[in-house]
Amino acid sequence: MAKILIIDRDIMEALLEEAALEQHGHDVRVEPGDSEGLALIGTGWPDLIILDPRHDAGVAAVHAARAATDARAQIPLLLVSNPHQSGDDEGAELADLHLKQPVTGAALRTAAEGLLGPRDA
Repeated sequence: MAKILIIDRDIMEALLEEAALEQHGHDVRVEPGDSEGLALIGTGWPDLIILDPRHDAGVAAVHAARAATDARAQIPLLLVSNPHQSGDDEGAELADLHLKQPVTGAALRTAAEGLLGPRDA
């Protein structure tokens, strides 16, 4: 299945997202910091990036992730944000899809798999 990178400082939210995706066979890695996550993008590892746009560097992290993915054949970028906090729409125009919490595990899987498209098992 797919290699999915989650960049989110809210570790509890990230672990719930990780569990929902791993249940369906995806290889998921959680990075709580922007620099660690962006470094991993540079290796070409992920097939999909899930990012909270209000993360440490905020919209700058979204821009950096998109710039890194442009160099890696446009890795899909899924933003998951909290509509009750300011800045939740920052960078949304750069994402392939933007979900607002609360997001169920099923909704996250559907969104992720839709962005990934058909894959060989």
